[in-house]
Amino acid sequence: MFNGVILKWVFMRKINKPPISLRRLIHFMHRKKNNIALIVGTMIDDRKIHEIPTIKVTTLRFTKMARAMIIMARGECLTFD
Repeated sequence: MFNGVILKWVFMRKINKPPISLRRLIHFMHRKKNNIALIVGTMIDDRKIHEIPTIKVTTLRFTKMARAMIIMARGECLTFD
């Protein structure tokens, strides 16, 4: 069931998969400790953030800066490959 839901999102058109910013992800994952964020789309950076918690993120693609910011905060960046 879970794999079917993810597969459906992967095959969606690009216009229906808008990018998500790092600030929005931190807001969503605020109370969810030790969970992996699963994003079917692009993860982009947000230069307004100064503190990034340690998070694990799985997504289709990262921007270079978003990946660097997550890794500097001792987080993990995973892709669906």
